[in-house]
Amino acid sequence: MIRQTGRVTPLRQALDRLRSALPTDELADAVEIPTLLALADAGDLAGVTAPLLEAVIDGRVPASERAAVLARWRTTDDVRWDEVIDAAVAWWDEARWADPSEPAHLVLADLCHLDEPMSRWLQPWLDDLDGEPARHLAAAVLADWAAPGFAELPDQQQQCRSWAASEPVVFGFTLVGGVHLEQGELGAVFDRLVPTED
Repeated sequence: MIRQTGRVTPLRQALDRLRSALPTDELADAVEIPTLLALADAGDLAGVTAPLLEAVIDGRVPASERAAVLARWRTTDDVRWDEVIDAAVAWWDEARWADPSEPAHLVLADLCHLDEPMSRWLQPWLDDLDGEPARHLAAAVLADWAAPGFAELPDQQQQCRSWAASEPVVFGFTLVGGVHLEQGELGAVFDRLVPTED
């Protein structure tokens, strides 16, 4: 969801750039989500990209449909891909800093449908493993990366599991991220990441 905080600015700017780069249909902003999807299916994806992507980010597109909506953009030449990715990266940055009650890995699972390299999404998380991003990573590990968006992408879900258990992530979590967790939560995270042999 787009928040009204100082961290919203890059996301709002990315969406504004997307709007200015694409020939948005004037009516697209005023129509309901099913109509936007119908217009996209009818071949007007470029005309509805900005309002449709904004609806995905705002949470107006149901979680069960977000992945399919995001997958539409990777199959078209009608859309300026750089602006779509720019908005997606800003959304991912916002998600990692959001309140942990809205788990970031749910957004990550949806973003994987854009078919970008996983490093685009995972490296920034490792680079910024402090505060809220650390809490989101702990939630993802403890939830075993369960997210509707991963239903059709088990390989990407497994990549996330493997990445979280990698030495740089565990080391970073030990040095920085762990201080942001509740009592006992760090131990539970490490039990998942580094299982002991019996």
